[in-house]
This record gives sequence, C-alpha cells and structure tokens, in this order.
Amino acid sequence: MRVLLVSMFFRPLEQALPFFFEHLEALNPQPEKTVFFDFLPEQKFSLQALGKNVFVEKKVFEKDFPKQLSELRNFALETARKEKFDAVLFLQPNLFPPQDLIEALEKTRKEIIAPAFFTPEQSLVFSNAVKINGQGIEPILFNGLLPSGVKKVDSVSLQALFVTGPALEKISFEPVEDSVSEMLLLARKAQGLGTGIFLDSSTVCGRLSQLQLFSHYYFKAQDSLQPSPG
Repeated sequence: MRVLLVSMFFRPLEQALPFFFEHLEALNPQPEKTVFFDFLPEQKFSLQALGKNVFVEKKVFEKDFPKQLSELRNFALETARKEKFDAVLFLQPNLFPPQDLIEALEKTRKEIIAPAFFTPEQSLVFSNAVKINGQGIEPILFNGLLPSGVKKVDSVSLQALFVTGPALEKISFEPVEDSVSEMLLLARKAQGLGTGIFLDSSTVCGRLSQLQLFSHYYFKAQDSLQPSPG
C-alpha cells in the first residue's frame, strides 16, 4: 500500500519533533512519501536528515487560519489522488506511532480509521474517539473502548486519521472554528459518503507529556556524557 503521511509543525509541539522523527524512522513499513507543513518561525532541521522521500513546505499563519488548515488538508488529499496513493495518514507530531502503525491500520480494511491515543485528565483517561450528542460531543473514556480492537465510533480527532479507499477519492474538508467542529464535520462527511468512522484501540500512539520529553532528553544527555570504551 502506497501511503502519504502528512503532519503540521507548530511552536507548542516543537520540542517533540526529535522524538517524533525517531518514531517515524522506525515505522515498518515506511510511508512512501511524507509531507510536513512547517509553521515554525525558524527551520530547526535539514531535509537531508529526514530522508529522500520527505518534503518540508514552509508556511506562515494566515489571518483566516481555519480556512488555511482545511486547504492544506485538501491539498494533501488532492496530492494523494494525483500521485495515485492508496491512503493518507494525518499524524500530528505530539503523537508517537507504534512501529506497525501503517500495517495495522491497513489490515482493518476501513476507509476512515484512527489509531487510539489517550489523554489523562484528573482521575479520568479520555480517548480520541467521541460520541455525538446533537451539536456537541462526549469524549469516550479508556474503559469505553475495552476490550481492545476495531470499533465503530461517531467521530475521532483529526490529529491522527487514516483515509483510504472510496473515502480518499471523495472526502474534503471545509473551514471550522475548533476541534469539536472538526469532529462533527468528519462525522457528517462520513455519513454523506455512506461509510463509518472507526477507531483501532489495539493500535495505540503515545502522546506528548512533559515527563516523557524530560526523560527522553535526560537519558540522551546521559548517554552522550558516557566515556567511549577503550
């Protein structure tokens, strides 16, 4: 399967990028092409370091950012159609994918599916899947996804989304004001296409936390201080 991976870089996620790149390098199979939309004020990495099939497009925030965001997503979808890709994987850099992410999502044979990721909040753990109640949403708790596996849901966060098959040929996005509206829009789009939205809770992406980043960089620094053998 030919997969186009698409991600967007923003300043709040900047510290996660080295960790994110490490996880992308470990993906097996690899996406055939990766496109990064870079909104960082300064370029902090080189194309050579990211590989020959990785492309970085420098962007600046426009006044109507929701419109800009939807246009970038639609550009990625149109690129996939034009270049005959089989799937598009949208993945934000605060999410760290498992090595078999692409293979696992492909095997589900679902047109619109997301890997799971979880956000702890006080004593609860929320997933990236939601139930829709009228014009509002209710996040699905971790326990609500047990036992793990592929489950049909009302909608999911667009931070991690795999689109393939007939949905890839037809889906598009319009500007919305916030993440809740994004999920409501995705649900309407799927319904209009006559397909469902699914979450694979057995395929889990790690999610950025300050402790995770601190531990990662701390041990990297310790390793660099170790004397070389001999």
